[in-house]
Amino acid sequence: MIHNDDAHSRDHFVAACVNAGFNPDIRLEAGEPLTALGLVAAGLGLALIQHSLRHNAPEGVVLRELPWMNYSTQLWAAWHKANQRPLVSHFRQILRGE
Repeated sequence: MIHNDDAHSRDHFVAACVNAGFNPDIRLEAGEPLTALGLVAAGLGLALIQHSLRHNAPEGVVLRELPWMNYSTQLWAAWHKANQRPLVSHFRQILRGE
């Protein structure tokens, strides 16, 4: 199971697996990582999840780091436009390189 982000992510995943010595047999794809974890818990395969979700793994699901998987994902910063707190203002300045 893989998270169905986009074709580029899937191609990158398959290429990394082939480089590691195996060709994945993808039969299910989950739209959300927590859904993928649920499918893994039900014994329906394996999934790649981001490190921040490791505490959401159901009982019995084993997590392992994949040092051979050189993958990164795009991150977005979000804030409410009406938020004028100094910390948020400073954060926006850092993001803009000011």
